[in-house]
Amino acid sequence: MMVGERPKIVTRRIMRQLAVGGLLCVMLWGCGEDPAQLLATAQFEEQQHNLLHAQELYEQIMREFPDSAQAETAKQRMAELRKMPPVGK
Repeated sequence: MMVGERPKIVTRRIMRQLAVGGLLCVMLWGCGEDPAQLLATAQFEEQQHNLLHAQELYEQIMREFPDSAQAETAKQRMAELRKMPPVGK
């Protein structure tokens, strides 16, 4: 082994770990959803007649943000959607 070779290997390993850690942070931070974003998406899905996905999003809002104003709206929309006949029938 040559003098100075070990620090290069260690430096590369550290840089790789920092890069992977940074990528994970960006991915996790970028995927964060708040109830307002979820509600807007659910309402858009309803407008597009993607009712199953809208219901899934409303349920997610009620489960993850039960005390939010959006959860109350989601609850009301779910009640309305349940009154509708099943899709395809």
